[in-house]
Amino acid sequence: MRRLFALGRIAASLLLGGSTLLLLSARASAEEGAAQCLQAYEDGQNLRRQGDLLSASQKLLTCGGPACPVRMQRDCQRWWDEVQRSLPTVVFRVRGADNASLSGASIAIDGAAAQPLDGRALQMNPGQHLAVFEHPGYAPLRTPVFITEGEKLEPHDVTLIALSELGRPALSPPSRMTAVPMDPAPGARAPRSWTGPIAAGAVAALGGVGFAYFGSSAKSGEQALDRCTPDCSQGSVDGVKRDYLMANLSLGIGVAALVGAGLMLLLDDGGNPGTNSGSGASAPATSAALGVVRF
Repeated sequence: MRRLFALGRIAASLLLGGSTLLLLSARASAEEGAAQCLQAYEDGQNLRRQGDLLSASQKLLTCGGPACPVRMQRDCQRWWDEVQRSLPTVVFRVRGADNASLSGASIAIDGAAAQPLDGRALQMNPGQHLAVFEHPGYAPLRTPVFITEGEKLEPHDVTLIALSELGRPALSPPSRMTAVPMDPAPGARAPRSWTGPIAAGAVAALGGVGFAYFGSSAKSGEQALDRCTPDCSQGSVDGVKRDYLMANLSLGIGVAALVGAGLMLLLDDGGNPGTNSGSGASAPATSAALGVVRF
């Protein structure tokens, strides 16, 4: 009888100890899951502000999953939808010198491993990237690629040169006649230069995009601060201030570039007609001199 009582006490002790271990393990797992959710919640927002939309999308998927708190899920799912709308998708089309499509080409982006190009769109972060295109029998092409935020299924055509074409000499002219450049006619205007205005316009456009992006991010952060007041973290407040500062800087840069483009267009009159020097200007003087001798 005593033996049975002792065995019962042992079994009860083992059962109690096992239950305690299970509870402690479950609690530790829950705490670890909550920490992962919070870390993904913060990382997703920071990566988005930095322009790394691909990484931000993965973090927001984590904190928007069923293992995270419901309030956190709503924020992360909403941010994930916004990131997906901004995340560019690009279709690279590789062609040969004869404009024929090349199948079996590959691309390596920013030093990452090469991946095949099979006609499907690639998700890429907005901004400038360094891409290397390769195809058997063709010279590799290393070129910068600029991706605009929000573009969807945008085609980018790339032309590769066959290795057999690299060693060929350039075609010789059909005759030995040398073309002599003609002087412009008196009073003719020089062509207007569009390089400066176009570059300034591009900077102005980028400034506008930056103003819209950082302004939207700051507004979203300010709304989040309204919800968490007065328990908002200092980092959240600093992030909103930083976004507003970047929005103002982007606006200032865009306006300055736009004004610069307008000034360049106004000041560039295509040259002053009637002041050409050289053979065009000297021709009338020569004729006059000959006329004096002749008469």
